Amino acid sequence: MDQREENDFIYLLELMPVLHNVPEFAWLPELFSIIGAERLISLCKYAGGETIKIPTIEELSLSIAALQLYYDNEIKHIDKPVPENLCQLYNIIKTALSH
Repeated sequence: MDQREENDFIYLLELMPVLHNVPEFAWLPELFSIIGAERLISLCKYAGGETIKIPTIEELSLSIAALQLYYDNEIKHIDKPVPENLCQLYNIIKTALSH
């Protein structure tokens, strides 16, 4: 995609909330700047019409930490203590993976 096509695409993305009366489309230009045109089009192709919620960095970090603790404790049997702030997530993982 050359610079002119990219600018036209960005302009189209900025118009999408108004064209379709969907305020949530306002994130499309930002998403485009992060993942690019080809991946944005692929995302629309495979997940178009779906509503997703993106986790915060903190939510993602806590989930990764809880999963790592689960792996260390339940798979590698290292027996690391589970901090209080991770207990709930750890137990959810433990329950989900024990089935």
